[in-house]
Amino acid sequence: MSKIVAFNVPVKSLRARNRTVMIDQRRGRACVITIGDRAVRFMLQYGPNGKACTLAHFASGYRFGSLDDARVRAMCALGHHARLTDRQAAESLVARVVAKLGAAEVLAKLDAAPVLNAE
Repeated sequence: MSKIVAFNVPVKSLRARNRTVMIDQRRGRACVITIGDRAVRFMLQYGPNGKACTLAHFASGYRFGSLDDARVRAMCALGHHARLTDRQAAESLVARVVAKLGAAEVLAKLDAAPVLNAE
């Protein structure tokens, strides 16, 4: 299991008029997932309860999806006994997006995002 690290994420300003994007620091564990033929680094971002709840792209800090949604989808599809680990939920989220958009487009969008965290 990898250690918990801090990484930067973009967040919107709380004021409606001010449309600036601020940088906030979050904590999580690293997770490398293969998209197409390339390994991409993601973070299993921790929520306030101390459990991994969000999958975020490491370099850009962009939120990729909710791990809880992936767990609920798996329970609906496989039955109430289906329990996914954080890694399995992250892989199913990425697989669903890749099936919808294609690996080349997902990689292009991740590469086009501004870099907040250096590898």
